[in-house]
Amino acid sequence: MKTKKLRSKRKNKHFAPELQAGITSIMEFDPACPPAIVFCDQAVVEQGTQKLTMVGCFGAFNVPQFPFQTARFFVCVFIGNLRGIPLENDVTLRIEQAQTAHPLSGTTIHIKGDFAQISLLPESVIQLPIPVGPLTLQYPGLYKAVLLVNGNIVASRDFRVNVITANPNPQPS
Repeated sequence: MKTKKLRSKRKNKHFAPELQAGITSIMEFDPACPPAIVFCDQAVVEQGTQKLTMVGCFGAFNVPQFPFQTARFFVCVFIGNLRGIPLENDVTLRIEQAQTAHPLSGTTIHIKGDFAQISLLPESVIQLPIPVGPLTLQYPGLYKAVLLVNGNIVASRDFRVNVITANPNPQPS
């Protein structure tokens, strides 16, 4: 019985246009697993099994006033489709204002193909918890986490910074 390979012709807005040119699928194998970017308060990688535990996942910052200094947090990135890339890579995470692309922070991690005792097969997914901060946020609005591999943008994720205006402990009437 022959199986038909499915290829998506839809472009993903999270991938840089220059990386999408002429590509009919984000991944070259099926099933496709896109990269993920997850924000969390704490991330722990278990020795030996390399299991990743993320604690306190969130999608926005809700702050009482500006400027606001965040506590240290983690941005966990999952990178797949490792076929054809060098065995050593620089993975950079930039936090920036979405409208101006003004960088607030940047962290680069150097990874090697043999890291975590895994073989880099095309279906392999690298899990990288990247520490960020503390950051000083000056304004509410839209911000962006941008993921680069060897200087090329591979994914990004928008997140909001909101000001909390409601009284957190309303008095009973």
